[in-house]
Amino acid sequence: SMYMKKRFKVLLPFLLVSAIVLTALAPSLSSHGEARLPQQAPAAEASASKEEVVYANLGSDGSVGKIYVVNIFESTEGGTVKDYGDYESVLNLTDTSAISRNGEELTFNMGPGRFYYQGNLKSKILPWDFDISYILNGVRLPAKELAGKSGSLEINIKTKESSYPDKAFYENYMLQISVTLDTSKCRNISAEGATIANAGKNKVVNFTVMPKS
Repeated sequence: SMYMKKRFKVLLPFLLVSAIVLTALAPSLSSHGEARLPQQAPAAEASASKEEVVYANLGSDGSVGKIYVVNIFESTEGGTVKDYGDYESVLNLTDTSAISRNGEELTFNMGPGRFYYQGNLKSKILPWDFDISYILNGVRLPAKELAGKSGSLEINIKTKESSYPDKAFYENYMLQISVTLDTSKCRNISAEGATIANAGKNKVVNFTVMPKS
């Protein structure tokens, strides 16, 4: 199967590497539009358009820790909306009103404008598999052995197609991977093929993986 390899080097003369491994590495999966992960049906009863953003928190080795979906509904008049998702739990992000659940069916009332709710998925399977590896001063080390060390750190992030049954995501959706680095600990940051932006004292390194990559 195909994979895309992203690499960047961080020269860290006074680095506490644990700051990167434990708090800075937060790659995320984002998808917009009519995405349904794992399986969802369109909103019913109220006339509302829907947008979804799917986030995945990854461990230091690339393993999936949690997947959650922020569902965004927009309606000119409001009303009762039905949505569907195999969620472990849901959270109303708009107001204090309840979201009724009957199996995978969710029902809520919204007024004119936008309504947001978060659904925490039961599944921990993504359309992509991730592998994150670390090379410190030329030696490959597991993340747990990096804490307290300093030097030239290279982080490699590989993505490839997973066993996720719905291939539409891997074949049609763009993947964004974000890594946040604390500039008080990181120096001489470079990342081939990525965009790097300032966010306060942090540098945010963003990679874009195109469909089927």
